[in-house]
Amino acid sequence: MYLYHYYDRDLAPFKNISELPDEEAEKIMQRLKAEKSNAFCNQRNEEYLEKRRYYEDILRRDFLKKGGTITRQVPQYMVVGNVLFYYLGMKNRLLLK
Repeated sequence: MYLYHYYDRDLAPFKNISELPDEEAEKIMQRLKAEKSNAFCNQRNEEYLEKRRYYEDILRRDFLKKGGTITRQVPQYMVVGNVLFYYLGMKNRLLLK
């Protein structure tokens, strides 16, 4: 079993929208909705970024409570196993395995 990271060939791998200020992240999400209207990420609702940051904060706090050391403020996302709907839903797709 492998970890996979799916990303758009127009962007570098391991980009995370959570690293950006709210206003900039919102602009990027709006641009992606306009440019890549069929993309999987465009199915997200208005509260997506707020909820994402909230849950990432919970994960960070719990990781620290268990004795973890944080080297990044936001996580890197990967999936276990090959999930084709992520890959097939992207126009300029690449993946890291």
